[in-house]
Amino acid sequence: MCYSEYMQNLDNYNQQLKQVNEEKERLQAQLAQFSVEKKAKLKFLATSLVSSQNLFKKAQHNKIQQAFLKWQYNVSIRKIAETAFSRVLEINHRHSRARFKTGVFLLQNLVESYALKDGMNHILTAAHMKRAAP
Repeated sequence: MCYSEYMQNLDNYNQQLKQVNEEKERLQAQLAQFSVEKKAKLKFLATSLVSSQNLFKKAQHNKIQQAFLKWQYNVSIRKIAETAFSRVLEINHRHSRARFKTGVFLLQNLVESYALKDGMNHILTAAHMKRAAP
């Protein structure tokens, strides 16, 4: 092997080494680019997850708030119904007392009327007996 072949082989080796180094640098640049893209995708994914979690929390909060409002509405209706029922009972109680007093009054009048008629009948019977006795 002569010197020129050796130099040519060395040049070829240097060329190949240079190409390999360029390929290595290109691959490292691609890897760096992929790494940047991967980081960007991960950031986007993390942002999406946080946003999704916030939306879920808001939806859950709205659901709880609606349930509370519905409960509050039902409580107010229950209070109105209890008040109305109490008033109806009070009115019925007053009316039943009035009906009772009216019934007692009518019975008293009936008893007085009956007692008066009965007394008159006794007087008339006694008077007829006196006339029939002589």
